[in-house]
Amino acid sequence: MKLLALFAWLLVPLFLWLAIGIWGTPHVALSYTFHDNGRVYDPLAARHYITCDWWGLSGIITLPADDGHCPWVRFLKVAP
Repeated sequence: MKLLALFAWLLVPLFLWLAIGIWGTPHVALSYTFHDNGRVYDPLAARHYITCDWWGLSGIITLPADDGHCPWVRFLKVAP
C-alpha cells in the first residue's frame, strides 16, 4: 500500500492533461469591442459586445461575442 501511495502524485498531471484535452486551456477576456451607446467610459452602462479578445497560453484569440456578452474566463481548444 505504501508503494502505491508513492505514485499517487501522478494523478494530478494526468488529470490536468485530460482536462486540457477535453475543455482546452483557460483564456481571459482583456479587450473587446462594443456598440457605443454614448457613454463609453461609464462602467455601468448597458453594452452589446461585438468581439472579444481572449488572452491565454496559446496567444491572443479574437472571437465573436456570445449573444452580445463576453465572459471573463473561457476555456478554448486551439488547433495545433
